Amino acid sequence: MIGLMPPPPPYRRAISTYIGTTLDTSALATVTLTGVAIGPPAPDRLVVAVVLGRDSNARTISSVTIGGVAATAAVTSPSQNNPTGIYYARVPAGATADIVVTFSAATTRMAVAVYTVTGYRNLTPAAVNQGYGSGTTLSVALARPRDAVVIAGSITSSAGTFAWSGVTEDTDIAHVSSRVSAASDDFGAAEPAMAVSFVNSGSGAASIVAATWT
Repeated sequence: MIGLMPPPPPYRRAISTYIGTTLDTSALATVTLTGVAIGPPAPDRLVVAVVLGRDSNARTISSVTIGGVAATAAVTSPSQNNPTGIYYARVPAGATADIVVTFSAATTRMAVAVYTVTGYRNLTPAAVNQGYGSGTTLSVALARPRDAVVIAGSITSSAGTFAWSGVTEDTDIAHVSSRVSAASDDFGAAEPAMAVSFVNSGSGAASIVAATWT
């Protein structure tokens, strides 16, 4: 008698959850955000930190740790006044964690928007992009696979509010004389050149970062 074949494993689909945004004005090169909420524990929990910095001088992000785990850079900006990046680490345990961000030099202000991604099939992002400009509008394109999540963030040197396109706004906060915002969405269909963009009601130096996971 031929034995029955085991059922195929269930199809996994990535799900993103916005957790919260933490602001900092300590003006240090290394900033420690203590006890940041990172969502419910899960064996496959990917914690995604959208780092948004601002300084009068050009800066870069050197490293990020989440709960003592070295985070991987999905995408970072080149040296500029708005050092921005998306970092991720697999952190299964704990509902809070210290997030430590190190810049190339002291940075006047920064924010970290935290997301979780679960159910993903690939730890490495499928596509990333970043941009920088002066004005009210900024856009990047992503090659988005099917059943993907997209996470994006921006900081501007003006205090104008954001209006996102392509993804849904999760946070939009005035921060000193800047404004920080982050947005995300989960998608079913693929899109070879998805536009992720925003219009800001104020004009100024602005950066954007975006990444997609499957």
